[in-house]
Amino acid sequence: MPAKRIPARQFVIGAAAVLTLLLLAMSITSVLLLRAREISDWRRHLADLTLVLAEQTEQTMASSQLALDSIGERIDAMHLGSEAELRSRIGTEAMHQILRDKISGLPQVDVATVVAASGDVVNFTRSFPPPPIHLADRDYFKLRSADPRLGLHISEPVANRGSGRWTFYLSRRINDRDGHLLGLVLIGISVDQFTDFYRRLGEGLGAGAAITLYRSDFTVMTRWPRANESVGKRNLSGTTYQVVAVQGRRDGVLETSSARALDSDRLTTRMGAVRVLERFPMIINLTVAEDHYLDAWRRVAMTIAVLTVGTALALFLATFVLLRIASERERSALLLRNVTDQVPGLLFQLHMDPQGRMTLPYMNRKFLDLYQLSARDLPLDAERIFAHVHPADVDRVRTTIANSARTLQPWHAEYRRNLPDGSVAWRRGDATPEALPDGSVLSHGYIADLTDQKRAEAELSDYRNHLEKMVEERTADLLVAKAGAEAANQAKTAFLANMSHEIRTPLNGIMGMARLIRRAGVTPAQADRLDKIDTASAHLNQIVGDLLDISKIESDTVVLLDEPVDTGALLSDAAALVSAAAASKRIGVTIEAAQLPYAVRGDPMRLRQALFNYAANAVKFTGSGQIRLRSHLQTALPDELLIRFEVQDTGIGMPQELVSRLFEPFVQGDSSATRQYGGTGLGLAITRRLAQLMGGQVGVESEPGRGSTFWFTAALRRDEAAADPSSAGSRTLALAPADPGAGTLEALRRDHHGARILVAEDEPVGREVITCLLQEAGLSVDIAVDGRQAVEMAAAQRYDLILMDLQMPVLDGLAATRQIRTQGQGASVPIVALTANVFDDDRRRSHDAGMDDFLSKPILAEALFAVLLHHLVNGRSARPHGTSG
Repeated sequence: MPAKRIPARQFVIGAAAVLTLLLLAMSITSVLLLRAREISDWRRHLADLTLVLAEQTEQTMASSQLALDSIGERIDAMHLGSEAELRSRIGTEAMHQILRDKISGLPQVDVATVVAASGDVVNFTRSFPPPPIHLADRDYFKLRSADPRLGLHISEPVANRGSGRWTFYLSRRINDRDGHLLGLVLIGISVDQFTDFYRRLGEGLGAGAAITLYRSDFTVMTRWPRANESVGKRNLSGTTYQVVAVQGRRDGVLETSSARALDSDRLTTRMGAVRVLERFPMIINLTVAEDHYLDAWRRVAMTIAVLTVGTALALFLATFVLLRIASERERSALLLRNVTDQVPGLLFQLHMDPQGRMTLPYMNRKFLDLYQLSARDLPLDAERIFAHVHPADVDRVRTTIANSARTLQPWHAEYRRNLPDGSVAWRRGDATPEALPDGSVLSHGYIADLTDQKRAEAELSDYRNHLEKMVEERTADLLVAKAGAEAANQAKTAFLANMSHEIRTPLNGIMGMARLIRRAGVTPAQADRLDKIDTASAHLNQIVGDLLDISKIESDTVVLLDEPVDTGALLSDAAALVSAAAASKRIGVTIEAAQLPYAVRGDPMRLRQALFNYAANAVKFTGSGQIRLRSHLQTALPDELLIRFEVQDTGIGMPQELVSRLFEPFVQGDSSATRQYGGTGLGLAITRRLAQLMGGQVGVESEPGRGSTFWFTAALRRDEAAADPSSAGSRTLALAPADPGAGTLEALRRDHHGARILVAEDEPVGREVITCLLQEAGLSVDIAVDGRQAVEMAAAQRYDLILMDLQMPVLDGLAATRQIRTQGQGASVPIVALTANVFDDDRRRSHDAGMDDFLSKPILAEALFAVLLHHLVNGRSARPHGTSG
């Protein structure tokens, strides 16, 4: 139960007194803490400054020592044997200049001197010849003379006899060949260099600051501000001695506990920082007066004092005002209760005493009515309310309320309440705790009804779960369907590849045997029948090729090349491929290649294939007239050109209603066309798919009886590495049919007669065909019936070229090629693949295995002779050009 309420006026007076005391305590504490912090900061700052001073001093000493060693090593290298020799060789004007050069660029070095064993100066840098100066009475001279093994030594500072400036010396002993003393090398270091640097660093440290450089025996080497009377004297009473000698530390900051006289008559407390140099027996001391390092703190302390007085006055004024409004506030409390009773939600106050007992000292009218209570029941034991909370939630509600009271963090909880009719309602409670002076906690809260919201959320969750289940089921169905489709596609591809191989292999035998029969001599009737065999075989070969192409395109396995493209050459190649067929029908073939603004790159093989499909169709459906192959620039972008290729004929043409389905697979303009002209109806479909792969489109413009113009576009990239093609210009050519194989065959017979060719082929008919073709070209042929025999024969005999079938028993052509390439002479022999497999993957695997070219079955004599001539002329230096039979 909450403690008895304190009257508002007494509370205000007590609070004002407590706040005033707290304000004073905080001000005093803040001033003391700030002073301690300021001293701590200055201790760190002085330690950092001594580190800077130590590093500067070490660098100055190190460069001086380097000059000393350089001079000493040069004299040692002379291997002097006597003092007379020392005087004669060192006391020269040339040596005087060498000494000056050694210390040039070292402002801290006052003089470099060479002294004889007698103590007389032999040479030094101030003048030449040197004046009569005798140094045998110096401490460094006595120590070096007495101890040949004396290491680094820093002399006491003295007034230089030559310049009168305060100087200390680094020394090095000069020995004769027997190790006896010949003299010393001295580097005189002016303390002015240190003093000037200390002045620049110390000017911002206030009056009374001092920087002193000691030798390790606490002898004062120099001091800023200057105090010549202390230079050269030992100081065994200051902070340096206390830190290093008494405390045994190499660095530290010491604030003197008693005042001592400074350079003026005023006494003050000082803070001294000490640091021992790492590489030299010297110590740095930096001292700052209290007037400086506590100056900022004093200003802050004064500001705090002024603010404290002002705040206290304001507090007294506020207390007076609060006493005036306290009575008004008590009158307002009654009015506030009347207002809260009208709020529709549940407002409450929850009190928790230090023992954890909870009561409700206040509940608004809505809360009292809900639980059928009256104001006389207040304060109410909270257990009477917890009894209505759902059993599964009551412990959690108690725990969260207790945690809120303990941490004084807001309380939020959602819980269920049991209703009299047996149903369950959802509630949300929010409260803000407030600590009371007696250690108890009073929370002010509000309870809202969440029943409708929870019901809507449950319905939405059920609907979402139902949707997720439907999506999972549908996804599973799609995955099964996808897997089935992929398996079917793979099976189709494998089937087509196998069927291609099985068809091309016997087709190779049929076409080869027909050629062999024709070579043996035939009657005109037999020649006519052989022509029909050739025509039927070529037709069958084209059908198989078209089926494979459309299969590869539909299975998304076509990979486009990225090579330089010459549009004029593409048109010429496509025209050449159909020129013989066109000549047989007395059809003229012309090409028109437009000039391009720059060289381009793309897939010339696929572009050539698309053009050939159009040109072959044009020849097939044209009875007379001519065929034109054209290219022109349609759209130019900075890095890409859209090129339009056209094939125009004067053939039969077609009605417009057939154009929309003309590029679909297995479709021809007229069902009678298959019987009249032949074909699979795949050529145009393949061209459309290839154009789409190259970023273009296809189309046709045609009228019955007036011919057709088939076109496609392709996006070709700019070739940055190619030369400017502008000089080529547009060109129009008329082509005449030619026999491409005649010249190749004659060149083989004339230039390569008797060249040894190894043929690795397991199929008997294929062996006979290829053997006869090679013998026709005047070549010497050896036969291997499998890959292993080919490897053995290639190792035993040097061949000019190897024709390697890919599919053979015992060892296939790929494995055989790899083994041949590891043999001595096998590394240079050209190897050409022979295969009935024509997929791009077969070409890639052949190239990776080390083959130089690729011939697909059925093998055409012209293609075979061209490949043989190419590689017999160029050897392995030529790149494979992927000839297809």
